[in-house]
Amino acid sequence: MLDQAGYWKHNRDCLGGVEQGAEKLGTMVHDLREALKKSGFRYDPKPFKPHVTLIRDAHDPGEAAKRSIRWKVSGFSLVRAYRDEHGLLYRVVSSCPKVE
Repeated sequence: MLDQAGYWKHNRDCLGGVEQGAEKLGTMVHDLREALKKSGFRYDPKPFKPHVTLIRDAHDPGEAAKRSIRWKVSGFSLVRAYRDEHGLLYRVVSSCPKVE
């Protein structure tokens, strides 16, 4: 459930955040970071903030940014974000089905 609305003024992104279940996601991120560290991989050490970007470059978040959204997850993907002359792009590196 995306049960927290958010708006990041610095890049004008509307987002749906997670309060319920955030602890489980935080544990998963901690475990992933520990495995990356042990394997010699670098990662972004910023605090984990579970969210989904809903609207980019939003001038006014309006009412849409204040609603909860039920989102059924069917799997996970590792996605690489990068910039080129067209702007921010994403590429799926790997995917796996949802694990119960």
